[in-house]
Amino acid sequence: MRLFLAIDIPPAARDALAGVQKAFQSLDLKAAWVPPANVHLTLKFLGETHPGLVPELKTRMQHSAGQSHRFSLSLGAVGVFPHWRNPRVLWVGMEDPEGGLPPLIRCIEDETAAMGFERDDRAKVPHLTLARIKSPRGKGRLKERAEALEPMTAAPFEVASFQLIESELSRQGSRYTTLARFALADK
Repeated sequence: MRLFLAIDIPPAARDALAGVQKAFQSLDLKAAWVPPANVHLTLKFLGETHPGLVPELKTRMQHSAGQSHRFSLSLGAVGVFPHWRNPRVLWVGMEDPEGGLPPLIRCIEDETAAMGFERDDRAKVPHLTLARIKSPRGKGRLKERAEALEPMTAAPFEVASFQLIESELSRQGSRYTTLARFALADK
């Protein structure tokens, strides 16, 4: 099973992201666009996981959720990885004014490392992937368009839970199935 842990994005934020995608799609970039319904904030990519580990993983993630409090996020600025000179991924950043995301990620890292998953303690840029850029064609206009965009108008949203998701790859793209949802503690 190909698994990851993620925060779901509410409909208003998805609509705002679709508008951003539309602004960039008019540049005729050679890119694989993520369908708005598939956009999520990845907390940890687990990769290929034996199905027998799922029950323990669910238990440990329930513990992580209980150790973390609800917090708010909002959409931020547009960016790329690795850099504007050679963009490979187009994304929208996340603003975390309450600082709730790092403790949640640390707790998830601790619990998954205890199960033998590789620990990833690198500094993370919380982001929502909009597209994977396949060619440098049009990349000069990409930064210009990003700088010309109006600030995001989607309201902040409360993060009350995260999910364990299975990703199945096919020729039509990734299909996601939520296996479990973990409610964060009240403030």
